[in-house]
Amino acid sequence: TAAIAALCRAEIAVFDLTGFDPGVLFLLGVRAVARRGVTLASVGGDYTVGGELPVPFNLQLLNLSAHSQRQQEGAQELRPAHLIGRKLYQGFRDLANLPHYLDLPTYDAVRQLGVDSGAYRPVRPSEKVLVLCPFSAEYSARNWRHYLDAKLPGKLRQSVLKTHPDARPRLERLLDVRTPRLVAQTLFEAIRLTDMCLIDWTDLRPNVMFEAGVRLAVNPLGAVHIVEVDDKGTRRLPAEPAAQVEGLLALFDPVGYCCKPGDAGAYSEMVRRFERQLEENRAGRVGFVYRAVGEALDRRAQPAALPLVDELLRQADILESDDEESTGISPILFHEVNKALVVEARAAAAERRLAAWLYLTQRWSASEIAADAHLRAQFDLLHAKVRPWARHAGRADLLEAMRLHQTAVRLAEPSTVGLK
Repeated sequence: TAAIAALCRAEIAVFDLTGFDPGVLFLLGVRAVARRGVTLASVGGDYTVGGELPVPFNLQLLNLSAHSQRQQEGAQELRPAHLIGRKLYQGFRDLANLPHYLDLPTYDAVRQLGVDSGAYRPVRPSEKVLVLCPFSAEYSARNWRHYLDAKLPGKLRQSVLKTHPDARPRLERLLDVRTPRLVAQTLFEAIRLTDMCLIDWTDLRPNVMFEAGVRLAVNPLGAVHIVEVDDKGTRRLPAEPAAQVEGLLALFDPVGYCCKPGDAGAYSEMVRRFERQLEENRAGRVGFVYRAVGEALDRRAQPAALPLVDELLRQADILESDDEESTGISPILFHEVNKALVVEARAAAAERRLAAWLYLTQRWSASEIAADAHLRAQFDLLHAKVRPWARHAGRADLLEAMRLHQTAVRLAEPSTVGLK
C-alpha cells in the first residue's frame, strides 16, 4: 500500500509507458482515480513524439512524451529533459488555472455521476456483471462467446435466486453497453457502480490492466480476477512476464478457467469469490486498494468541494473575465455573433458575484473578514465588482448595505481598533 499512498500524495508522477508494462498501467489506473494532476507519461524504445505507436484505446488521448535515444538526438527544445520539464511546468500552471484540468482520463468520470440517487445507485449482480477483458477476435469467439458468457450467468443465477427469483443476470463488456454516450464516460461509471466485476488477466492486455487499477481504486468490493489456463493449469500470459506481474498474480490470485467443456468448477469459484467479497463488505472490510486510496487522498490539494465563495467567483470568471473590457477577449463562445448570449452570461456572472458577496458578509463578521487576508481580499474584490451592478440596477438598498459593511470592516481592522 505504500506505493498507492505515494501515488495519491505525489504532486508530480512520471510514468514510463515503454512497452505498456502491466504493472505500470495498473498503477497508472490507480493514479487516474486518486489525483487530478500533475501526471506525465513518457515512452522510450524507438518512439519519438508524433511517431506511430499502438496505444490502448482508453489511453489514446494521453499527451505522451518521449525519452528514447532518437528523441535525445533531435532538436534541443525537443530533447527529453526539455520536453518533459516544460510539460511539468505548464502542467502546474494549468492545474492552478483550469477548474477541470485533466492529464489522465477517469478522475471526473468516476465522481460526477448525476444529481439524483439513481445516478449513483450500485448495479447489483442480479442485473449485470461487468467484465473487463480483451477484445481480440479470438478471445471474443472462444473465451467470451463459448465459455464466460455461456457458463457464468447460469451459475450466478443459482446464487441470486433466493433474493431475486426473477433475476436474469447478464455479463456485459464495454462492447455490449447500450448507450450513445462517450465510451470512456460510460466505461468508468460502470467500473465504479457495478457490484460484481470480472477482470480477465488473459494475455495481460494493456487496456485491461489500466482498467483494473481504476476498478480496485473506486469500488470497495474490489473484483473477481480470472485468467485462462490450459489442461496443466498454466496461465495464458505473454512469455516471460515481468517479476512485478508475478507479484500481482500472487497478490490477486486469479481464478483459472479452461476453454474446454466440463470446467464448471471455475465458474462456481468465481461466484464464491464474489460472495466472499460481499460478506467482507457487510462486515465493514473493503478492498485494500480502495482503502489505501481513500485514506491517502490529499484533501488540501483536492478538497471535496471548493469553498463556496471561491467556487462562485470561479464560475463568474468563466462567464465574464476580469480583463474582458481592456482586452476585448471574451470567454463566451460565439460572443461575436450572438450578443444575447453575452448579455445572459454577464447577468449570470453578476448574480454569482452578488451571491458570493451576500454569503461572505452573512457567513463571517466584519472582524473576521478584517482579520483574514484571504477573506479581506475577496471582500474588496466583490465590493468592487458588485457595486457598479447595484448602481446600474438602481438598488439603493444594496448600495447602502455595501457601504455599511465596508465601514464595519474598515473599523474592525487591527490598525483601526486601537484608535477607537
